[in-house]
Amino acid sequence: MLRNYSRSGFSARHMIRAFSSTVRTLESKSLFTKNPDDVVLTLAIRTPMCKAKKGVLKDTPSDVLLVGMLKAVKERAGIDLGLIEDIAVG
Repeated sequence: MLRNYSRSGFSARHMIRAFSSTVRTLESKSLFTKNPDDVVLTLAIRTPMCKAKKGVLKDTPSDVLLVGMLKAVKERAGIDLGLIEDIAVG
């Protein structure tokens, strides 16, 4: 897997740097603490993701399916995407 990243210009060192800077950012913003001004939006959208491993989309990576779902969320919510700090999918 790391070979694929190396071919495309990424290396394990790039991945580690990106991850460590993300962790520092999360710690500095303290996203995991509750604040009185926190806003939580919930939205239910049906997706073709399942564990059956059958059907037309069985070979489609989940991140590709997730992109379509997030585009629908963007259209329906109508909020500034720059305000979003965290996304939970499940």
